Amino acid sequence: MASRFVPRALTQTRGYASQAVKAPRQLEGIAGKYATAAYVSALSKSDKTLAKVETDLKSLDAILKAGNEDSAQFRNFLSNPTLGAGVRTQAINDILSRQKGGADEITKNLFATLAENHRLGFTEKVIEGFLELVSAHRGEVEIVVTSAKPLDKSITSRLESALKSSQFAKSDGAKSLKVSYKINESLLGGFQVDLGDRSVDLSVANRVNKLNALLRPYKSAKEQWIAHQSGGSVWHINAVCGVALASLALCVLIDRQPLWWRTGVHGAVLLFPLLAATTVFADHLLELYIVLGALIAVYYAAGAKSSAQNTSERDERTKSPNAPLHSPSLSFLSAYRAYMMIITVICILAVDFHVFPRQFAKCETWGTSLMDLGVGSFAVSHGTVSIGRQPWRKTFRRMLPLLVLGAVRVALVKGTEYPEHVSEYGVHWNFFITLACVLPAMDAVQRVVPVTLFPAAAVFISAAFEAVLRSTHLQDWAVSDTRDAHSLVSLNKEGIVSLVGYLALGIVGLDLGHVIRARNVRNALFYRCALYWGLFLIAQQMLAPSRRLANLPYVLWNAAFNASFILAFYAISNVLAADVPHLLKLINRRSLVVFLGANLATGAVNLSLRTMDCGTKMSSGRPVVSPQSRLDLLISANRAYATDSAVTLHDAISGNTAAQQARQARAQAHAKNAVDQKRDLKFAEYAAKLKAKAEAEGLASVDELRAKVQEEEAKRAEEQRLAFERARKESIEKQMSAEQERTQTIAERDQALQERLRRQRAEAEKRKLESGNVGNSPIKPLSSFLNVEKIAGQSPDVISQLWTTYHTMSNKLSAVVPRETYEGMLETAREFPQFVIPLPKSEKNDKGETTDAYEMYFMQWAMLPQPGAPASAPTQSAVLFTPLAEYKLRQEFAQPALVLTNYTDLAPEKGLVLLRGDITNRQHDGVEGAPMISQAEAQILAMCMQRFYRTTVKPTADEDAGAAARRELLHNFGRAPEKFALDKLLEVAFQL
Repeated sequence: MASRFVPRALTQTRGYASQAVKAPRQLEGIAGKYATAAYVSALSKSDKTLAKVETDLKSLDAILKAGNEDSAQFRNFLSNPTLGAGVRTQAINDILSRQKGGADEITKNLFATLAENHRLGFTEKVIEGFLELVSAHRGEVEIVVTSAKPLDKSITSRLESALKSSQFAKSDGAKSLKVSYKINESLLGGFQVDLGDRSVDLSVANRVNKLNALLRPYKSAKEQWIAHQSGGSVWHINAVCGVALASLALCVLIDRQPLWWRTGVHGAVLLFPLLAATTVFADHLLELYIVLGALIAVYYAAGAKSSAQNTSERDERTKSPNAPLHSPSLSFLSAYRAYMMIITVICILAVDFHVFPRQFAKCETWGTSLMDLGVGSFAVSHGTVSIGRQPWRKTFRRMLPLLVLGAVRVALVKGTEYPEHVSEYGVHWNFFITLACVLPAMDAVQRVVPVTLFPAAAVFISAAFEAVLRSTHLQDWAVSDTRDAHSLVSLNKEGIVSLVGYLALGIVGLDLGHVIRARNVRNALFYRCALYWGLFLIAQQMLAPSRRLANLPYVLWNAAFNASFILAFYAISNVLAADVPHLLKLINRRSLVVFLGANLATGAVNLSLRTMDCGTKMSSGRPVVSPQSRLDLLISANRAYATDSAVTLHDAISGNTAAQQARQARAQAHAKNAVDQKRDLKFAEYAAKLKAKAEAEGLASVDELRAKVQEEEAKRAEEQRLAFERARKESIEKQMSAEQERTQTIAERDQALQERLRRQRAEAEKRKLESGNVGNSPIKPLSSFLNVEKIAGQSPDVISQLWTTYHTMSNKLSAVVPRETYEGMLETAREFPQFVIPLPKSEKNDKGETTDAYEMYFMQWAMLPQPGAPASAPTQSAVLFTPLAEYKLRQEFAQPALVLTNYTDLAPEKGLVLLRGDITNRQHDGVEGAPMISQAEAQILAMCMQRFYRTTVKPTADEDAGAAARRELLHNFGRAPEKFALDKLLEVAFQL
């Protein structure tokens, strides 16, 4: 639309200026235009007027910058869009009139213009621009000195004298120098001097920024090195994690041997194979498995005899009356959780070094990697120990440490400018906050969802979330790099969006936690492995896993892996019949402390070392030890330490005399005899007590007492089991009964509500038919302003004359259309209900010359069927004309400028359709104003509509040539937009 509007008041203000007056400099923006107009208007009158306007604006600026409550209220008053322009203008005039001599007329006109054009929000910038122009007009040069705190008078006086004698103050035609001072605490110290378009920064903050700039290249390079990873194969990751199973089996077998050094090898066997698998042996897993398999075979063969003996001893201990008979062993769960923590710790410590394969680092958006698996497995592992409904107070107490750790991590990362990759969780989010948010959600799920439906709930939540991601713009928004700096949600979108997926993983952990405490652990775990792996393989064919979104494939992959991992640990625990090493128990018991320590260690390493340079040749020429060299040095150091220890021990032994050796031997033997005697005494006392208790109960021996105790324990356990089963069955029956009653009540209530709504709709339709109103249409029926029954008795000529006379005195259009013509137009409207029509306009350019232009109007046909109308009557319709720009902005809420209504009440008997056109008035601050278009413009739109839509009726000789062109335009606009030509439309429309 080619239209330009010049504000009336601004035109009047500019009219005060003569062509000879120009602003000393050009100001940018909307506020600059108003400030320039006010300056030129004031100066064109006189310098005295300019000074008066300057005084007016300075007094108003002082009120705005007072910094008190009145100043804040005045700012809100100026920017309040709900107040009318006249109200705000009057308030400003009242304030200006209080000063001596009142306000100048130009000042009043300026604020009247700002209020009329809804620009009072630019008041401060307009005043600032005006004062800047006045200062430039007088030849003043302003120098702004900004410091962290107020400067002493001695410093300011020396500074001003130095500035006034500087070359800058004597250049650019400066007549006087104006020094102003500002306070900016962010400068930390020193000061900053702004001299026109030049600046001298002597602040402490500038020096700090320069130092930080020297460190940023390494930080940026490291962030780029960590970013844009795509991961590796799921099966490769499974093979790496399988090393943990082999290490545990080897450690258990070594633990059976009567070796004095077996305690020392726990750490090496449990940790070093997994460390090697994730670093130097990542591409040589087969060789690592061969070594571990050979060691397992050797120790298994060597420990078969001792294993049988240990099993026999353990059975004897189990038969002791002091041993619990039915306490389930969850040692395999401790091993699983400990190894998940070990894998996580190794990854976060090694990821910053070159020795760690990039395929194991976190994926940027899509893919699978070892670190992605570690994050999800941590959530599952957290769920396995969170089973059971707990009070909300306890839940929030568990959340508090995680939230504190998350906040501390954010503060440390931001405060030390630690390299980070915001696409992982967001700008302020981290995994501690995710765990804290998931905790109450898991407790809520346990209160609502039955335990048996946990797997279904996890899959359903993930699938529903995946559907939302794919059917909306949520996925594109979450993975995009754009962020709104003013929105916390946008800054942390990855962490917020992925909460749903981590909740599903927590529910998977809750389910596994219940399963491993059940009786039939093996079958339950096997079924879940088959379920999750099957669903994952199906989902992987269509979708890519994403840790950033925690989508459906990612959840299924983590669920399948963790269920399989727990099943494998359970199998090792049952087959080898051994307890978990103490080291794994300790890691499991202090998992949060270990995780926190690993994070702190990672931060300390990265802040003290340039990890990207480790293992590479640096340009400075300093030698850097490669990973292989470090491994060789470590092995050599261990050998040297072992050799030195052996030599030292040999020297100490060779230095003892025979007498010393004898004394030591006698002391050791005496200590051993004392321990044996004390133990035998305790055994004798305990045996006497057991024998006395057996005689008191009328039994012949202690063995009979032991058998009786075991029988009573078994009987009591069976009674407890039966009582538990009865209670559980009663609870389930009560829940099912309550659920059935609730469902039945809800169904009855819904049925009653539906019946009531049906009756209400029927009554409303009945009333609507009786009243003659159609739907929610704002179109008035013909009977609202004409007596249809009375006028129906007149002839068609009389009706046409009456209809035209009725609308002569009003600002409306009217016409009488033959039925045949209307039905032809209606036929075309049903096929092409929408079109655009150009309305000719006349405009003036900057030189005052009149030019031809046009404004596009969007036309819509609306069919308004009348209930109860004769079947022979054509359908009543309305045609809406809306400015195209308005329609694009507001769509169906746009206000039409013209509405043409075709009344068909008299069509069956008289063959006439009465057309009425209503022109819409503008609305301004709730007050109705002038019409949106003139009556002549409305007639042009109505004529064009009739000419375009009469293409199906037999045209006249003059119209025959243009009918095909108009028909083609209608077809192209509605059916073939790519062929629609605007130039062709203008040509045809202007010919009409």
